[in-house]
Amino acid sequence: MKKIIFTLLVTFFSFNSYVKAIGDADFAGGNGTQGTPWLISTAVQLDNVRNNLSATEMKYFRLMNDIDLKDLGETNNWTPFKDGSSSSGAYMDFDGNGYVIKNMHIEGKTTNYQSFAGFIWGKIRNLGLVNVYINCPAVGGMGAIVGYVGSGNPGTSHFRTGSIENCFATGYLSGGGGTVGGIAGSIGRPSNNGTPSFVKNCYFSGELHNTYAGSSVTIRTGGIAGLVVANTTAAYNTVSPIQNCYTTGYYHTGKGRIGGIAGESELTIENSVSFADLEDMSETVNSMGMIVGWCDNNGTTKFGKVQNCWAFDGAKMKRGGQWITAANFNTPAAGTTSPVDGTLKDINYLSSAVNYYVGLGFPMAGETAIWSQQLRSSKYPQLLWVASRSDAQDIDGLTDIPSITTGTTPQKEQEGPTVFAVGNLLVFRDVSEIYKVSIYDAKGALLKTFDQTEDGASIVLSDNNQLLLVKMTSKSGKVITRKIIK
Repeated sequence: MKKIIFTLLVTFFSFNSYVKAIGDADFAGGNGTQGTPWLISTAVQLDNVRNNLSATEMKYFRLMNDIDLKDLGETNNWTPFKDGSSSSGAYMDFDGNGYVIKNMHIEGKTTNYQSFAGFIWGKIRNLGLVNVYINCPAVGGMGAIVGYVGSGNPGTSHFRTGSIENCFATGYLSGGGGTVGGIAGSIGRPSNNGTPSFVKNCYFSGELHNTYAGSSVTIRTGGIAGLVVANTTAAYNTVSPIQNCYTTGYYHTGKGRIGGIAGESELTIENSVSFADLEDMSETVNSMGMIVGWCDNNGTTKFGKVQNCWAFDGAKMKRGGQWITAANFNTPAAGTTSPVDGTLKDINYLSSAVNYYVGLGFPMAGETAIWSQQLRSSKYPQLLWVASRSDAQDIDGLTDIPSITTGTTPQKEQEGPTVFAVGNLLVFRDVSEIYKVSIYDAKGALLKTFDQTEDGASIVLSDNNQLLLVKMTSKSGKVITRKIIK
């Protein structure tokens, strides 16, 4: 009997050692625990994260250097760690450690939560995503970093909540499934013990496009999050789900609710600022705000509110083809009425770091400082870990920022051919190799594909296509995108 027990114990420990060794072999070091996280140094090791997640306990990961996802191979079509096909979130604690992941490319996927991580329960922090490209016309719950952080039904389990802190993302996102956000598609409810899900000290710079054609009340587009969900019991909603964040770029929707910070919120958004241009192709009123498009507040189960938020008075809004100037912003600076534009601030006010520190409480001083005291381009706060990098201006997405009016100028975010429209002709310049070219309309529908081998005019465009996305893929797998407004 003792021999049998001994054999069973040896078998058990041998199996566990085997499983542990397999996981450890997938990374540059560590064992996935809080004290000794798995260390990630290559694109392949980053891809291995998905194979080492648990359905019952938190696993810990730490990035050890910058990673370019083009190194995964020619296709470079990233799959989130947990997408909409999963019934549970990924229990993960991911420390970006002050490094960035470049060139995440996602295209043509049909499950929700397309993003870097997908659907998570846990933490992502100190991470930058540079030059993101996501174009999935059939997908909702889309964000650069996560599709859904936390849960719509966490119950009493604080393990089913999540947070994104000290992160940024830059690039282009286009989704057609309902909810699109720059950082997160959706932020889930606080648990029944009051543990919140939240995004804090983050920014997004780039383009968002929501092409969903369903009911307007289910279409949400926001620079930080598309949708923020409350616990239906007021006592459990003790923490603001979006704090000390900002956004810039150009956000576009066919209809629905759109905001510079959030498309729709059932909780308080506070101490944040939007520089973003917004465009709603429909003529629906009371659904587009510089801070939030729809504050959902019925006083009993939903508690949407904007508190101490600013909007750049030089930002632009357009609804149904008509410009809305700052002088005609007809929404309040704060409160629970929808939509909310925030308090308008001019460039002189926004050029002082002291105002962010004193007025919005951006942590810029002492040992707990998160943001640098030096503003980028004289108005944009910089995360301290980003500002300390020698390549900060190359990665932070704050140099060539898309706007509602810059589509007629060829964009220079990526090296490669220049593309522009002359009438209905699409013209290419600086073509140094063969590119497979795909042309998409504003809704993400593929219009044409062809090979471009040299400079010159290529195809005749339809009069109906005013906004186009041109995707060029070289034989080496390099992906370049250009937005064209005819």
